[in-house]
Amino acid sequence: MRRPAGSASAQVNEAPSTGSPQTFPGPQENGQGHATALPRGWVSRSSRRLEPWILGAISLCLTAVAVLMQADLASAGVVALVPVLAAAWALARPARRQSEFALRALAIAAGAVLLPLLGEGSVAAADALWQLWLILVLVGYALLLPPSWLLGLGALASTQWIFAGLLGTGATGAAPDMLPLVALVPVAALAGAWMRRVDARLEAHCIDLATRLCTLPGLLAYGEELLASRTPRTASLVVLDCSDLLEVREIYGNRIARTLILRLSAKLAEIAGDRGLAARTGPAEFAVLLPGTARERAVQALQQVLGSPSRIEYEAGDSEIVLVPEVLLGEIGEDADELAALHRLLSRKLAAAREHEALRRRYLRRERERHSHPIPMPAERAPARHRAPVPLAGADMPPTIPLPLPAR
Repeated sequence: MRRPAGSASAQVNEAPSTGSPQTFPGPQENGQGHATALPRGWVSRSSRRLEPWILGAISLCLTAVAVLMQADLASAGVVALVPVLAAAWALARPARRQSEFALRALAIAAGAVLLPLLGEGSVAAADALWQLWLILVLVGYALLLPPSWLLGLGALASTQWIFAGLLGTGATGAAPDMLPLVALVPVAALAGAWMRRVDARLEAHCIDLATRLCTLPGLLAYGEELLASRTPRTASLVVLDCSDLLEVREIYGNRIARTLILRLSAKLAEIAGDRGLAARTGPAEFAVLLPGTARERAVQALQQVLGSPSRIEYEAGDSEIVLVPEVLLGEIGEDADELAALHRLLSRKLAAAREHEALRRRYLRRERERHSHPIPMPAERAPARHRAPVPLAGADMPPTIPLPLPAR
């Protein structure tokens, strides 16, 4: 950290780390200690697991209706295949943001336009399948999407309705049996809002509210799911020890320390990107998981954002603060076979290095104290009570013998 007046920067482990979880606000609190809402784009684990089942149910319902209405083979194949492909997409790339849910829903809803364009077989069957397709997509994703994204999906369905009318395919007439199903959309939206509130309470410990990054439980839980959906399972984990944040808090106060934490969190989120995970795993410890990234590419990504050596710079008035974190990088498969084991290994190495550095500095300080001597004080500057008495003139003469005076 660089102190005021341009003093030299120091490594992170110069600051004594207490490891106290009360140093900064924890994952359940903001600066005032009150619980706050989770990030707006947050997607729960239950929602990610529910999406493939929803798409599979849509495929089964559409296929059953196509068989009952004796639809042509092309229409039956489309209604059965498109949702199944979307379910495979959801299994291979689980959504981590609401925008990914919305993208998949928009793609499936756009695929419904294939039915009016085919124009083969029974018009009534194509009409019923086309309308049921859009309604089921709206109902299914109403459980997953917030109202803003759901309105966009409804706008796309309305646009398709107008598009089919302009083409004159005959698919714009509303089938009477389909109208009651439209009432399921607001019911599913209310159920989805309730599910998100329940998931937020269950998974609040997985999100650090001060930085909007994952916590250590969130990194392990979401990271294992992320690695399980990737092929190959190669991944790199970067652990950063920013113990100097504790010293920044003592010198500059909580506001500057929080600003530095947020700036560091933004940098780590940039390194993680859309495919990785950034986490705050301790009061002053952070981690970045990069799936599908080898060690060399992880080092390049880290240096591209944080520079070489890695650092975070901040100007606080006339002072320039430079944080230089201690960084360790490990690769799953080489250093450890599991994400939790790799994180424990890197954290222990950082803790051992921090303890060794503290012992070294303590030893050097004691050596300086042991071999140092006080500087003698000059006599002319010594206090008057400590000065030596000035000898009188003739003080070096031998003493005289007293003799009696003559009597008169």
